[in-house]
Amino acid sequence: MSEIPPSLCEIRRIGQGTKEFLIHPEHCPVLRQNSVFLAGISLATPDFRFVRHASPRGQILACFRGSGKVLIDGKWETCGAGHAYVTPPGHLHGYHGVNQWEVGWILYQDGHLGRGSPMIKKPMLVEMDPRPLEHVLRGLHQETSMQRDPAMLDHWGEILCRTGERILEIWRTSRLWRLWQKVQVNLAHDWTLPELAQLAGLGIEQLRRLCLREAGCSPMQQVTRLRMQHAVSLISSGYKIEVVARAVGYENAFAFSTAFRRLMGSPPSTYRNSGDKEDR
Repeated sequence: MSEIPPSLCEIRRIGQGTKEFLIHPEHCPVLRQNSVFLAGISLATPDFRFVRHASPRGQILACFRGSGKVLIDGKWETCGAGHAYVTPPGHLHGYHGVNQWEVGWILYQDGHLGRGSPMIKKPMLVEMDPRPLEHVLRGLHQETSMQRDPAMLDHWGEILCRTGERILEIWRTSRLWRLWQKVQVNLAHDWTLPELAQLAGLGIEQLRRLCLREAGCSPMQQVTRLRMQHAVSLISSGYKIEVVARAVGYENAFAFSTAFRRLMGSPPSTYRNSGDKEDR
């Protein structure tokens, strides 16, 4: 019988210097109702290391920042920001920190890996937008640590469970979230379809098909959506239409107002709060 390599010996070590923020189902009953055993955020050091040979619990481990290593088909692969390590119950899996590794995780009860995960038969690495999971974990932890309002706990708990399910529904995981994140940073830029495709590392037709599948529209229509969403925020904050138009990539207020009405079904002024100042 061959010996187990030292790197694959079973180990469960949080590690010196690792900080964890834990969310227990006893503080949020909705989690227990959705088969969540424990959830939290770990600010992991290189000593953070777990190898489980046949854990009865499924888990989602999502990287927010930094990078670590995860075990895929017997090999250690890099898990960086924007990736989640998904492990169904009963399978060998492992992960450890490299430098500073910030991860959020949902650990399910014995025999479970949430709902919507019939395709996940072995540990795998999936690309995902980590921001929703990070926001809900931090929000739920804050509520369980401070106010513990039952209604708020129910809301946060439901959002966390649904966010986990979305990650597990790998066919619904966005491949374009990094692209739209870059676009949102510079909405005033005169984006073109070839430029978007190059930024996404895809061919133009491949980008079109993928955007249609994920967002239900063309890439340039998605850019317009992002611009108008930001415009609504600026208008409701009291910014003048001329300022908003330039901020979201339009040369003048008339062109912006026309595009805004076409997409939103009403003029920009509809979204202005009457009490806001217009001198910004």
